Amino acid sequence: MATNLKLEIFRVLLKEKGKSNDETLKYKDFFNLISTEKEEAYRCFIEEFIKHFSNEFKDNADNTKGISVNSNCNWDYVFQENIINGEVVGGNKGMNQDIFEDDNATQTTGKLSTNNILSLPFFFKFWTPYDYNLGVLMIQSYSGNNTVSNLIKKHIDELFKERGYSLIMTPFIPEKIKKEYLDNSHVYEIALFKDTLTRGKRKKIHPIFAGCQDLKVEIRIKGFNKDAKEFNKEFGEKSGELIGVDLRDFDIKEREDYNLKAYYKDANGHNAHIGYEKKKSIKPTIFLSDSLKKDDIRYDFKEMVDYTQTIIEDIKREIKYVKT
Repeated sequence: MATNLKLEIFRVLLKEKGKSNDETLKYKDFFNLISTEKEEAYRCFIEEFIKHFSNEFKDNADNTKGISVNSNCNWDYVFQENIINGEVVGGNKGMNQDIFEDDNATQTTGKLSTNNILSLPFFFKFWTPYDYNLGVLMIQSYSGNNTVSNLIKKHIDELFKERGYSLIMTPFIPEKIKKEYLDNSHVYEIALFKDTLTRGKRKKIHPIFAGCQDLKVEIRIKGFNKDAKEFNKEFGEKSGELIGVDLRDFDIKEREDYNLKAYYKDANGHNAHIGYEKKKSIKPTIFLSDSLKKDDIRYDFKEMVDYTQTIIEDIKREIKYVKT
């Protein structure tokens, strides 16, 4: 059974725990509390990361997922480049499901209880520049609901909080990945959204809606498949307006009276959507190449280390990071 590898990326700012101001700190401030010898600090951080599991799985609040580490997990750190590469094992927990062989639906071979974990390895990379306040955390997942990102983020955050620091993590898509997606995708649908209408307009649509103050209008245009670059060049820019038909019966007179979303799909069928004017802020799901796999499901650790490092280098260029 083949599955897709995915990647989530987060910007990670470091702050002093409990402080309400906007001041952020450099990662050196944290690691120096572990050891003033940089290599030793990284080595001890990984040891603490592992030790905190106590050979047990840590579950989420809903008790539906869990992660841990074991002797099969790979670790690699390059302290000169402020990089930690690691693995956890884990995944979804059982729900008292019966287990069958696929050629025999009459005889169970076991049961997945709520104490069982359907485990897979999950890769993560953490860039923690000593001389900078912005780090990057990457977490690999699988297609479907096979993700443990929140648990990995929580575990790392707890290690920082123990030394009086907190992490602010926000999803992040590098500009290069966004551009590649837009350059290799098609627009197949646009949708117009109007969230408020006057009583008169609601009544004109139908008298039954006159008293519905929360009435909303949604208009979808589909049945086309245009190259994204061509679409964005032609739509709005040449015509001078985005929607040219008369929509005054929906309280729409000017462009600011409605929201417009464009729906994209790349050559591999991966979808994304964004407010039309905000297309440069699109956040497509990052799917990883099958070339990073060592079998139909699992990734190759070394390949993941190398590939994600290319993304880190792209991010450094994007944020104009210069090592001091």
